[in-house]
Amino acid sequence: MGGATLLVFAAVAHRYLAGVAIPGLQDWLLTLDFGWAQELTIILFVWMAKFGAAYGVLTGIHVGVDVLIHRLPARTRGRFIVFGLLAGLMRTGMPVSIALGLTVLLFLFAVTQVPLESVAIKLFTGIEKFEIMAIPFFILAGNFLTHGGVARRMIDFATAMVGHLRGSLGLSAVFVYRDLTLRDVPKVLRNSTRRT
Repeated sequence: MGGATLLVFAAVAHRYLAGVAIPGLQDWLLTLDFGWAQELTIILFVWMAKFGAAYGVLTGIHVGVDVLIHRLPARTRGRFIVFGLLAGLMRTGMPVSIALGLTVLLFLFAVTQVPLESVAIKLFTGIEKFEIMAIPFFILAGNFLTHGGVARRMIDFATAMVGHLRGSLGLSAVFVYRDLTLRDVPKVLRNSTRRT
């Protein structure tokens, strides 16, 4: 590393001193060719990186980017680790639900001392809650609307009604919401009171 630094310093000094009009020195500096200095510096840098990595593996000390993470408090460190795991898994193209699940499981097993039995109990007791069951059913309803073509027809209808107006996205959202909810509520109430 020191040799590469000295070589770059000599090449830069040569470049600037060759532009100074000192008789004799300028002529001598212009005869020197330092075009090879950049290539040799790159080769020395690659050698340094390879030898440094080999030495790190040999001695078991790996230089990492976790130096700042280890200086953080334990609670903040855990948050950064979870965010890094989640970002890394999602960057690989993994679906968000699987990335979230794997992040939580990896964090539970690697960072905390939570027993496996309590994780399984929490998973199965969480499924029994009625409010949480709305999430998968909402996703299922969205899939039915999308794959059945109903969502496309609703969007086409809203676009035909207000698509030519300024701010049509907001208008169509209000229009579709009104069409799905408010119009049908009195009709449902009338039909339910007639049957009883």
